[in-house]
Amino acid sequence: GDIHQDVFVRVTDLPVEDQIRDIRQAHLNALIKVKGVVPRRTSVFPQLKNVTYTCMVCSFNIGPIYQNQSSHEERPNACPECQQKGRWQINSAKTVYRNYQKLT
Repeated sequence: GDIHQDVFVRVTDLPVEDQIRDIRQAHLNALIKVKGVVPRRTSVFPQLKNVTYTCMVCSFNIGPIYQNQSSHEERPNACPECQQKGRWQINSAKTVYRNYQKLT
């Protein structure tokens, strides 16, 4: 069979439904069911998912480097080819983005 890179799952009929105003820190990293209306949202914009960097000194490509969903961008320390530190450019042709939207 084929191996797919992304798997999309929809969970239905969870037994307990929480009110949005009752969500607390205890709910972090837990699957919960809520019902409500989203009054505001941002537009959809790209967020880094798998990034390939190009060394600005020797043009060596490194990656893809998986980016978690935090705002901190994971970058390589030094180029394995020329040992230069910190001079990287995102190779947009080899970088994969995900859609990101913030609900408020």
